[in-house]
Amino acid sequence: MANVAEYASGEGFTLDGCGAYNGEAKGVTASHDDVGVYTVTGSLGFATDGWTIEIPQDVNGNRLCFVETETAEDGTITVRTFGRRFDYETAMIVAGNPINIPDGRWIDLRLAMPKSDQP
Repeated sequence: MANVAEYASGEGFTLDGCGAYNGEAKGVTASHDDVGVYTVTGSLGFATDGWTIEIPQDVNGNRLCFVETETAEDGTITVRTFGRRFDYETAMIVAGNPINIPDGRWIDLRLAMPKSDQP
């Protein structure tokens, strides 16, 4: 999922909305609804085993944004992205204001999909 679907494209991926999906996630659609708000439909939600989300990082491994997710009963996933800010009270980097996924970057999601009728 990205602000521009081409950022998330590659060999074996199909562009749709603000995202791209592989053959295992056929029928999934991603939309960019507002600053820092994305919706993913067509799946059963996140995968139940293994990794579920990969957040863009810089060359040193620092995450470029903070991400919150929410999964509805129907499997719709809402992804919210936030800038980073330093909290002087806790001396930690925390979520700041909503931002879009940084240009040239994307967020990978690993989804649970309904059973396919095709072999």
